[in-house]
Formats: sequence, structure tokens, C-alpha cells
Amino acid sequence: MEDHIIFWPIGYLYLWIRYRDGEKVAKVKRELYENSYSVAGAQLLISAFGVVLFIVLSIFLIAAIYAVFKHPPAAY
Repeated sequence: MEDHIIFWPIGYLYLWIRYRDGEKVAKVKRELYENSYSVAGAQLLISAFGVVLFIVLSIFLIAAIYAVFKHPPAAY
């Protein structure tokens, strides 16, 4: 039940900011989010986390490739 405390307000704000119409919010919530603000909030947070994780991993990959080409291994 604790997850509802976090996800419900995020889902509520997300849907109302995005659609701004009570009927449209109710329709989208019913069709896409199992009629739950908590599901909408959870999906939004998981998507945001995935984007941040992808960016961080991409930065590490670019840094590793740069380091390999900038400082190639020394010959024996």
C-alpha cells in the first residue's frame, strides 16, 4: 500500500497536466492505466528511470571508447 502514497499523486498530476479535461482523463485512465492513478504514476517513474539509466550508460560507453582511442595499449 505504500507505493500508492508515492505513485497516486504523480499519476494524478501527470494525467491532469497532460489532458486537462475530466472526461479525457477518465477515458485514458480507464483504457491505458487500469483505471488507476497509481499505475499511471508508476509507469511514468519507471519510464523516467529508464531514460536516465540509458543516458548514464551511454555516457560511460562513450567515455570508455574515447579512452581506448585516446590512449591505445602500449606495445611490449
